[in-house]
Amino acid sequence: MDESINPNVKWSVYHERENHIDQTPSEIRNDLDYLKTWFAWHQAWAHIDGKPVIFVYNDSKGGCDVPRRWMQASNNEWYVVLKVFPDYK
Repeated sequence: MDESINPNVKWSVYHERENHIDQTPSEIRNDLDYLKTWFAWHQAWAHIDGKPVIFVYNDSKGGCDVPRRWMQASNNEWYVVLKVFPDYK
């Protein structure tokens, strides 16, 4: 094991494309597959309940469609953290 890696430090990414365009679940899935293949397997990637964590910077106009698309794309394999939007309840 690499001695320079602190096992207590975890990281993830902040996916910002959702702030600019409404990605389809297929497009989101492609991004998640890429991240899982190249990065999320690493011990330093943050995991909650065994799932890799991803933060999503979504615009406030997407409403409930944004979580629906991300939940469909993640297929319950990712711990998705979305920005809260107006009228969230």
